[in-house]
Amino acid sequence: MRAERRKQWKTHWRKYKHLYKGSRMERRNKWRHKWEEKYVAS
Repeated sequence: MRAERRKQWKTHWRKYKHLYKGSRMERRNKWRHKWEEKYVAS
């Protein structure tokens, strides 16, 4: 399951990487932390 989550995170990251740059990153910061808790910390 962890490998599957890592795969999902990588797919997600490729799609949304551009959103994490500049001022947009600040706006989506809270949402990003939710993803980090789910896929990075676990």
